[in-house]
Amino acid sequence: MRAWSGDGTFRANLEADADVAGKLGAPKIAELFDLDHALRHVPAILERALGPS
Repeated sequence: MRAWSGDGTFRANLEADADVAGKLGAPKIAELFDLDHALRHVPAILERALGPS
């Protein structure tokens, strides 16, 4: 909710939260926010949807 109201970013707020940081730690939070992992199948999806380029 803090990030929605403009008070920092969601990731920064998670990293600063003692409960979250204590359970996950900074390396795990960074892994969860890794865009390369989240977008790894985009080329195959686009090729399937639009055909070969």
